[in-house]
Amino acid sequence: MIFARTTMLIVLSLSCILSAQSDSGSPSGPQKVLLVYDDNDTTSAVYIKTMEKELDSKGFSVTKAPLDQSSPNNLSSYEYILVHSRVMAFNMMSSVRKWLKQQKDLNNQKILIFTTAAKWFQKKNMTEAVKIIRKRGGDVVDAVSMATGDWSKEQKVESVEKFIGGLK
Repeated sequence: MIFARTTMLIVLSLSCILSAQSDSGSPSGPQKVLLVYDDNDTTSAVYIKTMEKELDSKGFSVTKAPLDQSSPNNLSSYEYILVHSRVMAFNMMSSVRKWLKQQKDLNNQKILIFTTAAKWFQKKNMTEAVKIIRKRGGDVVDAVSMATGDWSKEQKVESVEKFIGGLK
C-alpha cells in the first residue's frame, strides 16, 4: 500500500515537472520564417512557390518579403530567415545583396541561403552572402548554390524540397 502511494506520488510529480517543462519550452504558435527574395518574376517564381509550400507543409508560418516591396524591420521575431538570391545579367545578388548590407545587426539570426546563378557566378554569389551575414552577426545555418539555367521545373522543385527538408 505504501509502495503504491509512493509510486503514484512519483509518477504525479514527474508528470507535473514534464508538463511544466514542455509548457515553458514551447513557442506560442508555429515557428516563423521570413522569406526574403528579389521580385517574384518568372525566373524565381518556381523557387518561391515551392519554398512557401514546403515550409507551410512543415508547419512554419511564412512571411514573404519580396525586396521590390517593403520588408519587415523587426527580424528578431523570426526563427529563420530564408534568403533566395539569384544572379541576373552579371548583377551580383541585386536587391538581396543590398538588403543584407542594410541589416546592421543580425543578432545570431538563423539564416539559410539559397542561390541560383550562372555556373560562373554561383559560388561567388553564395560566398559573398555568407560573408555579409557573418559580418553582421548572423548564423548561417545552411547555404546552397547551384547553376540551374538548364534545369526542368521538376529539378528546381526537387532542389528546394531537399533544401527545406532539413528544417525542424
